[in-house]
Amino acid sequence: MTPVANEPAWQEIAESFRGALDSLGHDVPRCLPGEPAACDGTAAQHAASYAGVLLAVAEHRMGHLHESAAQTVAEAAYESTTVELAQAQPCKPCNRARAVQDDGTGLPSLG
Repeated sequence: MTPVANEPAWQEIAESFRGALDSLGHDVPRCLPGEPAACDGTAAQHAASYAGVLLAVAEHRMGHLHESAAQTVAEAAYESTTVELAQAQPCKPCNRARAVQDDGTGLPSLG
């Protein structure tokens, strides 16, 4: 496999997504690079895969809530996430990425 830029940042992201999946009761294999059961995937590939699974699990759960309950949960999650992001200090990988490239969106480039 070709190394991906900022592989440690992707490793951290993949671990965070996997932790979120664990919190939702959706266990995924422990096969990130450096783990005993590591597969051939990069941390970036794992992060992308976990993000897709996380989205699917969230959509599935939201789809099984009553419509008004789903709206309430979505609004609360959006509000708390917005507040948390506004108050958070950028992580070191985000600061490095911003220093390398800032396209004006305010989002860091991990590439």
